[in-house]
Amino acid sequence: MKQNNDGAMPITSHLLELRKRLVIIFLTVLVFSFISFLFSEDLIKNLMSLSKGYKFIYNTPEALIIQSLKLAIMSGIVLSSPVIFFNIWMFVSPALKFTERVVITIIFTLGVVLFLMGCIFAYYIIIPFVLKFFVESNSISELQAYVTLEGYISIIVSFFIAFGLVFELPVVLLCLDIAGIARRKTFVNMRKFAIVIICIVSGIITPPDVFSLIVTAIPMVILFELSLFIMYLYEKITKKN
Repeated sequence: MKQNNDGAMPITSHLLELRKRLVIIFLTVLVFSFISFLFSEDLIKNLMSLSKGYKFIYNTPEALIIQSLKLAIMSGIVLSSPVIFFNIWMFVSPALKFTERVVITIIFTLGVVLFLMGCIFAYYIIIPFVLKFFVESNSISELQAYVTLEGYISIIVSFFIAFGLVFELPVVLLCLDIAGIARRKTFVNMRKFAIVIICIVSGIITPPDVFSLIVTAIPMVILFELSLFIMYLYEKITKKN
């Protein structure tokens, strides 16, 4: 791409490059959303299979098609995420130094992997437990759980986002360490306090039984310890350099 004498790209080149990247991202999301819409019925059935003891309804004629479109778009964005992040990277990387590229690549890769792990954890562990608890907590036999499809999908997506973000803890702590806001030693000294906070949070977001609390708290404690280990590796590498 054409550059000025000082090696910098002119503003018009930046805008053209940005437009190119945005067009690629838009078309990719559009294609994957269309493909996802073709399988939206299977996707909805799969999400409904997480619950037992519920009867699902939709209270407006267009509700089913709207939820199918929403799921298709969300799936399209998720499936397109490698292309999205690649194009963002290709746009910003020329302005970064080599060490900055390495650090950002590590943080980005770790963030994506951990977010997906959080979604998987919510799908297989948390969501089935929570839905089962809500059904079993109904002590009135005359009441039957009828749930709108819109409300159900909204809850499921909220769990995916929440636990995806929770699993970003190592990335957040590493960024704080890199920025010099909080060092690893500070978190090591706060380990006991952090574990207590994790147990409290786990007790709030899960059904009130010991097993659910343990199943949720243990991965979060592991994430915290993983954060400390990653920060240790980063500090060790930076000292050598």
